Amino acid sequence: MVRFILLLLFLVFHVIVHGINFSTLSGRKPTSPFEEVLTNQAKAQPPFQKFRRSSKSLDGYTTKAKADYIDSLPGILSSEINFRQFSGYLTINDSTKHIFYWFVESQSEPESKPLIWWSNGGPGCSGLISLFEEFGPFRVQPDNVTLLKNPYSWNRVANFLFVESPVGTGFSYSDVPERDYLEWTDLQTAQDNYFAIQMKSNDSTQINLKGLMIGNPLNDPYSLEYVGNVQAFWAHSLIDKPTWDNVVRYCIDPYDRDPYNSETGTGFQPWNDPMCIKYDTQANYLVAPQLYNSSYTRGLDPYALDAPYCTSAQNQRETLWYLRNKVSALKNNSTVKFRACVNSFTVVYLGLSNVQKAIHVRSSKIPPHNNIDDKANNWIDCSTLIANEYSIISQNTYMTSHYTYLLDKKPDLKIIIFSGDDDGVCATVGTQYWLYGMNLTVISPFQAWYHTAKPDQVAGYITKFKGITFITIHGAGHEIALYSPGAAYTFFQNVINGKFTS
Repeated sequence: MVRFILLLLFLVFHVIVHGINFSTLSGRKPTSPFEEVLTNQAKAQPPFQKFRRSSKSLDGYTTKAKADYIDSLPGILSSEINFRQFSGYLTINDSTKHIFYWFVESQSEPESKPLIWWSNGGPGCSGLISLFEEFGPFRVQPDNVTLLKNPYSWNRVANFLFVESPVGTGFSYSDVPERDYLEWTDLQTAQDNYFAIQMKSNDSTQINLKGLMIGNPLNDPYSLEYVGNVQAFWAHSLIDKPTWDNVVRYCIDPYDRDPYNSETGTGFQPWNDPMCIKYDTQANYLVAPQLYNSSYTRGLDPYALDAPYCTSAQNQRETLWYLRNKVSALKNNSTVKFRACVNSFTVVYLGLSNVQKAIHVRSSKIPPHNNIDDKANNWIDCSTLIANEYSIISQNTYMTSHYTYLLDKKPDLKIIIFSGDDDGVCATVGTQYWLYGMNLTVISPFQAWYHTAKPDQVAGYITKFKGITFITIHGAGHEIALYSPGAAYTFFQNVINGKFTS
């Protein structure tokens, strides 16, 4: 029986990432953090030890588990896969809702390793984004069919249960679309997750929750946007001083004088003030006009302000680079190369019929993407329908009371908030503003932590509060393991071994 240590991740991922025109992959190797350089010292670390051959025995597994076993995954070049994978559906709510999951066992001693429940935010973004684009064991290549091993996969030290939640996300579907595809709320999503967890824990009502790990979170709309994202744009010199000054004048200063109280509904609401909206929109437009005007196809990537962004031209560059270097890539059978367009490769791969068959997808049940009348037959990373119909009250809920409840009622719970410091969608500076505003006792002050394979390099910073540990990953965007895989792996190792929480 797998030791059930459960960590939940709610990534705020509410804009579908596409587009860019950075000529980074022109045949010359990009520099860190866009690609991890595999030094001899790095290769000596555990992530690069050779996979052992697995007997893939299913003795002792349930009939349901055997039915969901992934016997062969299209695109894998190596037969030396030393872990088992299972995928299928967790049926809940009187058998009318079906949550798609993908379970990846740890590469060593899965029976004794913790179990991580992994869900993405959005709302409406798939947990499979993290499986294939961040820290899962494989990365889809630009030919859309080949899977190469990720040497920094987090399943080297833990079991992972990736889920697509709420219903309507990815492959997760409902038998009652007229009820479940009209509106989504936090309460509904929480209930779906709770019942799905019960399904994976032998229907036990007691969940052995040991910790929460929340990445680049949306804690409240003020700290997210005005002192967060827009201030990050200004710090990166991506907006001009007059724009920033007006954001301070019309958004930040009035809020500081009369803060909004989410419980009473009183106080200044910058998101409803016309002048604040004007300059906030202006700032966002300067950074990523392609997200606000369909006539633009170029701009920066708000999810990683210093990284390339995926346009059709960038996609072609990455595909051409891969084809020119395919022989060496396939020979190594592993990759940590950053590709801005990895999302588009993943979307195509998970839409292939032979892939869907191998992972037990009920293809005829794939939910609609854009409106309830869509006839979808392919996978999409983030649902436009859910994003549009998700309760605005839920999206703008202030989360502080939920944390204080857990700190009071579950004092032994390990809570980790981590943040890629290059993110411009849920910026680190906004998270710090919110976190320090909770007035928690600082146990260990803000200080650097270091990369395991490159111990002379700062990997990020850590602050330990009473009940919450805050960790940054330097140079990483919203999806930390996509942009800084080595540092992200060191981070996760330190979480699992207790270094960051002791």
